[in-house]
Amino acid sequence: MEIFRETDSASGAAIEALRNGSALTIGNFDGIHLGHREILARVHKWSGELKVPSVVMTFDPHPRKVLSSPAGLRLITDNRSKCGIFDMLEVDYMLIVEFTREFASLAPMDFIEKWLMPLSPRAIVVGYDFNFGRGGAGSLETLEKEGARSNFSVEMVPAYKVEGVSVSSSRIRNLIEAGEVAMAEKFLGRPFSVYGQVIKGHGRGRKLGFPTANINVAAELLPCDGVYAAEVALEDGVHAAMLNIGSNPTFEDMARSVEACILDFDRDMYGMEVEARFRERIRSEIKFPGPDALIEQINQDKKAIERFFQKHGKSSPLVISSSCKSV
Repeated sequence: MEIFRETDSASGAAIEALRNGSALTIGNFDGIHLGHREILARVHKWSGELKVPSVVMTFDPHPRKVLSSPAGLRLITDNRSKCGIFDMLEVDYMLIVEFTREFASLAPMDFIEKWLMPLSPRAIVVGYDFNFGRGGAGSLETLEKEGARSNFSVEMVPAYKVEGVSVSSSRIRNLIEAGEVAMAEKFLGRPFSVYGQVIKGHGRGRKLGFPTANINVAAELLPCDGVYAAEVALEDGVHAAMLNIGSNPTFEDMARSVEACILDFDRDMYGMEVEARFRERIRSEIKFPGPDALIEQINQDKKAIERFFQKHGKSSPLVISSSCKSV
């Protein structure tokens, strides 16, 4: 997958790459959940039928961070994660458009002329709630009228439902914040995950008999405090883990931390960059009277997590290309 960062308008490089046509979708795609994947499946269908590249246009920062809630919105996926998932889903081009108030003020037809037409669209696929341009004035009907004039097809993909519930980024975000990571996984089509570097912690885990990797996570969104059946993805594969989020109340720590005890090996991980995947919440964080009670509970947690993986297995590796690591 090739990545373009766009600022003032579609760049010459993107225009040249797509001058023979494109199958395009436009959106924020936070989480790239099953509803988004349905849109991408339709893009791939058009791409194959028309023999043109598949293209995703997305925005950075998220429009809500610019227009309404810069601090309140916590994203499910950052650009690096988005890139990795789009790459895995075999998207040909990813266009990251800088979202500014000036960009938001574009009239719908100006957006089409300045941003879409230079990409030579032959087909544009959007979600059921798609709008664009100043004040969200541009609609599916706006696109369809321009498509009839400029000879591109427009397809709207309806809401995707899981167990009768419409899948949306906001619903997934709420599930993750509530610790309901197993249900979030059903909506995402994969485990919710975060990236971080392993740093030195207090070293208590090893003294208790459960060495842990303290992960310095930069993600905006984390599940609520507690113990989770999780996975840690390293270069050599995916490992089952017992993961704790919280402030270690038994030892009266102040700072919130993310610590993972990998079940099937014990080696020095300091400095390594890892992906932590949340599979199921086992329990809330508890303050114990002392280390012995904590060790007893950790042993019970470990057994519960081992039973989880015996039943559900581990998820597939997600290989992120080197180009995504710099996004």
